[in-house]
Amino acid sequence: MTTRVILAAFILAGLAACSSNDEKQLPPAELIDFKAEMSVRTAWSASIGDGQGDIFNRLQPAIVESNIYVASADGSVVVLNKRSGKKVWAKDLDAEISGGIAVAAGKVYVSTVDGNVVAMSADNGAVQWRTNVGSEVLAPVAADKDITVVLTLDGRMLGLDASSGEQRWEFKSNNPVLTMRATSTPLLIGDVAVGAFASGKVVAVDARNGKLRWDRRVAIPKGRSELDRIVDIDGAMLYKNDLIYATSYQGNTMAIEPSNGRVIWQAETSSYTGLSAGFGNVYIADENGTVIAMSEVNGDVRWERAELARRRLSDPAAFSSYVAVGDFEGYVHFLSQVDGHMAGRTSVDGSGV
Repeated sequence: MTTRVILAAFILAGLAACSSNDEKQLPPAELIDFKAEMSVRTAWSASIGDGQGDIFNRLQPAIVESNIYVASADGSVVVLNKRSGKKVWAKDLDAEISGGIAVAAGKVYVSTVDGNVVAMSADNGAVQWRTNVGSEVLAPVAADKDITVVLTLDGRMLGLDASSGEQRWEFKSNNPVLTMRATSTPLLIGDVAVGAFASGKVVAVDARNGKLRWDRRVAIPKGRSELDRIVDIDGAMLYKNDLIYATSYQGNTMAIEPSNGRVIWQAETSSYTGLSAGFGNVYIADENGTVIAMSEVNGDVRWERAELARRRLSDPAAFSSYVAVGDFEGYVHFLSQVDGHMAGRTSVDGSGV
C-alpha cells in the first residue's frame, strides 16, 4: 500500500519561500507607506470559539442575505446579523470542526475531523443529519435542495442526499504520494458537480449519479522529488460568466467550459489560494505573495503587485473598486482593481488571517 503524506500549512509557507537558495533567507516584505484612498473602520467584532484551532484549518464564514454563518474548530457554529453583529443563534456540536461553512436550501453544513458531514437547520441550528464519509472534509460542501457534494482529503468526491445524508454515489481520484493539507470547494452547476483534486485535475461528473462527464488537467507534475511534483488545486474554484476558473500549485490558472471541459485559456502560475473576479479581471495571490490580475477573457496579465511578497496571503476578495487580501500578521490590504496600487490597510487580528 502506498503511504500518503500530508503537508501542513506551515510547511507550505516554507516551501513558498524556497524556490532558490537566495530566497530561503528572505523575510516577509515590510509594509510600505502609502496615501490611503479609503477609510476602513471596525463596525463590530465578535469572538467565536477558538477560531481555526491548531491543526491548520481553513474555516471560512458564509454570508447569506442578512446573516453571517461562522464555525470554529472547537465545534461552535454561530450565526450573526451582518449589520449589527448580534447573535441570531448558536450551536455547540461537541466535535472538532475541520471544514465549512456552507449554506444552501435552508441548511447549514460543516464537517468534523472524524469524517462526519453535519447538516443543520439554517433557522435554528437543529441537526438534521450526520453522515460519516470515511475521511476528513476540509472545505465547504456544495449543495442544493436535492444533492450535497463533498470532497474528501483522501481524494474522493461524494454525492449525498440533501434530505437524509444517504450516500448516492462516489467518484475516486488517484491522489499523489505527497499532498497539502487542504482541498478545494466543489461546484454545483446545474446537473453537473465539479471537483478539483491534489492530482492537478478538475473533474466534472453527473450530479445525479456520479458518472464522469469530463476531466481536465490544470497542472502536470514535474521534477525529481515529490516536493517538486506537488500540483494540488486547493483554492476554491470560481464560476463566472459560464466559465470555471481554477488555479493550482506549481501549475496553471485555467478557464474551462463547464459543459465539455474545453480550455479557453491558461496561464502559468503557482497558488494555493482561491480566486476572485471583478472589473473584467480574475485575481489570484500566488505562492510568493504577488497579487495578479488576469483578463477574464484571455488570461493576459493586466497588472501584478509584489509589495506583499512572502506575507502568506489569503484568498483575494473583490468588492467595490478594490481587491482585498489578508496576511499572516492579521492585516487586510486593499488594492485598486484598476492597477493594483495600495489603497487602504487595516489590522483585524494579530494571529493572522
